[in-house]
This record gives sequence, structure tokens and C-alpha cells, in this order.
Amino acid sequence: MVKIALLTEYTGLGGGESNIVAVAEELARQGHEVHLIGAGTVLSLVDPHLVSRFEFKFPQRSWWWGLPIPRFNSRLQKYLNDVDVVHAYSINTLPYLFWINRPIVYTIHGPWEKIRALRGWVVNALVDRITFVSEDVRRCSYLFGGVSKVVYLGAKLPATGPTMATKVDNVLRILCVGRFQPIKGQLFLIQALAEISSSFAELELTFAGGPSSGDPVDIDYMDSCITLAAKVSNKNFRINFIGHQNELVKYYNIANLVIVPSFYESFSMVTVESLLMGKVIVAPFVGGPLEILKDLDSAELFIPGDKLSLQQAIRNAVSKDVNVAFRLSQERGSRFTVERQASDYGEIYAGLLPRKY
Repeated sequence: MVKIALLTEYTGLGGGESNIVAVAEELARQGHEVHLIGAGTVLSLVDPHLVSRFEFKFPQRSWWWGLPIPRFNSRLQKYLNDVDVVHAYSINTLPYLFWINRPIVYTIHGPWEKIRALRGWVVNALVDRITFVSEDVRRCSYLFGGVSKVVYLGAKLPATGPTMATKVDNVLRILCVGRFQPIKGQLFLIQALAEISSSFAELELTFAGGPSSGDPVDIDYMDSCITLAAKVSNKNFRINFIGHQNELVKYYNIANLVIVPSFYESFSMVTVESLLMGKVIVAPFVGGPLEILKDLDSAELFIPGDKLSLQQAIRNAVSKDVNVAFRLSQERGSRFTVERQASDYGEIYAGLLPRKY
């Protein structure tokens, strides 16, 4: 058993945040003592019977021109020095770790963390092991030596299990899950589907998710999506906005197709969840989705931002055999489970500690 502290600065709930909750609980199930340190929704969702919770709000900005602004909190330091391994799950938790006399693991989730040049040197000097969520993220990061490894994130198959969707009343149901941000491409998807909706007898597009809390850019973007949806929808092309949902199983189960319209994804938890649910998937030919779905016959990849490419990918996806796709997607999804992710982390933690582990 390893005593682990998982740290995150994020307080809302997106793909990465839901993953830290899932992996914390899975590490506990695999016999480790796990402590989750953070605030907000992330902390409230973790099972307190499995994971100890320590409320601490990390600032969103703790770096200046590639250099961390070292921060000290006696309460946090005392807590962290009582664990075996500290695992930083976001960039702005690192400045609190200069005073910690414990092995440190850091997971890099995307190029926006800017792990290169001076920042890359500092990170490499501070932490003992680095993990990347995809090969694409590794390529975007520039470290000076150090030990690193790609550990793909994982999702958990719901207890109720997936079911194969069939067209009910000849309705093609499309699901799009994710935070509303310009890079996520929801507006792009509405535009693309509006142009080809007449090709289908009846089309229903459902968006699950909302904007980042308090972010005016994301809020305006979602408003633009809703405005466009009102213009292009009709009795044969319906668009639903259902907001953030803690439980998405029923929406995955009734969807004939899941589309990830993003311009870029460093990993894409939605892609992995869709695989585990046995879905036909349309996703961008870039980043995490490309690695996850490469050469998979139950998926169609499109050129990011290319409307014609997306439209053709949708046509190809609709024509796939759902029975075959169900099997193929689940087989590929078995590579991206939270059980496998937690096991990989467990091996990394054990390698940082004395042989008794």
C-alpha cells in the first residue's frame, strides 16, 4: 500500500477533473491510501468512504515568465509530508511543492501548460517522474532529461452497462458531450449538420455540457450556439441543450452516433467513454483522438475545422454496421480503463519508494 496525495487546482468538472475523481477512487480500490487535495465540485464528488478529502484552493496563476512563484502553506506542507508520494495533477499546484520532502509525480495534460524552455527546466528539476496523457502532449513538451512516461487516462464502464442504440421512428440521434468553448467546436458542428440535415429523415442533436463557470468568452460562445440552433432547427432537425449531466449513460445509450467536433484535444475523455459504451464515433484527426481511434473501423476521423471533411465523416459513420461497431469500440475501449490507469500509476509510485512497496 502506498499513501498518495493527488493535487488539483481545478474546481469545476470537465474530462480531466472527472478523471482525477475516478482514478483516486480506483487507486483506493486497488489497496492504496488516497488523499485528494483541492476544492469545489471535484472534492465534493469523490467518495469519502474511499478517499480522504483535504480542502485547499490553489490559485489559478502561480508562474511568471516560466518561473514558479514559490508558495508556502504550513497546513498543506504538514499534510503532504505525511504521505509517501505527492501527485500533482495540474501546473499551478507545483509552486507549493518546493518545501515537500517527498517524491513528486506530475501529470501534463496539454500544451497549454507550456512545459518548455525555462518552465520545462524548472519542472524537471522539481519533480521525480512526469507522465503525459498522450504522445501528442509529450511531443508538445520540452524537458531537459528526467524520467517520463505516457499514461493514457481512463474511464470507467458504468454498472448498468451499455446497450446498442437503434433508430427509433427513423430518428438519427447524435450526442455531443463537452464544455462549451470555441476550441470544442460545437458551433462548427451545428453549421456542418445544418447543411446536410435534409439528407436524413429526422435528425436530433443533443449537447451535454455548459460553459466554464464565470468565463464570459465561454458563456458568449454557448449563447452563439443556442442562437444559431434556433435559426437552423426545424421539425426534422431538432437541437437540444441539456446542460451538465452527472450521469450520461442514458444519453450515450440512445445515441446512434457520438461526435467530438473539437479543433484540438490533447486526450478526449468523451472519446474513451464513447468507446466503452460501444458507440460509433466521429472525431478530429489530431491529438488524443487520433491516437485512441487510429485504424478503428467503428470510428471516422475528420480534418479539424474542415466542414466538408466533417460532413463526409458523418455520412460514413451513419452507414456503419452498429453490431460490428459495438464490439469493435468496446474492444478498443478496454485499453483505456481507469483500472489500467490506476495500475500504471501504482507501478510508478512503487518505483519511487523503498523495495518494501
